[in-house]
Amino acid sequence: MEPVDLDELLLGIRACRLCEAHLPLGPRPVVQASSTSRLLIVGQAPGTRVHASGVPWDDASGRRLRDWLRLAPEVFYDPACVAIVPMGFCYPGRAGSEPFLPDEALALEVAFAAYTSGSAWANHRDDAGVLAAGAVADLVVLDRDPFGAPPEEIGAVRVTSTWVEGDLVHAV
Repeated sequence: MEPVDLDELLLGIRACRLCEAHLPLGPRPVVQASSTSRLLIVGQAPGTRVHASGVPWDDASGRRLRDWLRLAPEVFYDPACVAIVPMGFCYPGRAGSEPFLPDEALALEVAFAAYTSGSAWANHRDDAGVLAAGAVADLVVLDRDPFGAPPEEIGAVRVTSTWVEGDLVHAV
């Protein structure tokens, strides 16, 4: 596989109109990256506020993330320092609406594996991404079983607590 020029890739992403007919607010791909970025943040598709501003993580969750990372906005929003890449580049609509590109949907088991064992694999962490003796206790507790809920209710599942290395770091 030939190397991809990052600047060309970013131009292509920003010009993309492939899903235009399926996007309730139209296309507005939101991404920032540079070949010098030292940190990569991968998140969910942009919400309405990010879609409107064109600035990634331009909402309360972004302020919280910047606080957790102890990064000033001028560093966080500098592509030379931080690459911010969403799983979906455009605002897809609200949970409970018609499925977005249903032919491209992942099975729930595959999506969970991508976020857990897949993330551990990508970070070269053999001790994470699984529930097993000796593994790092990084996990979340949900308010219901997402596998037992109808697909249209998955967006309503909420995190009730977050654990990092066995320590409670967030609870509602």
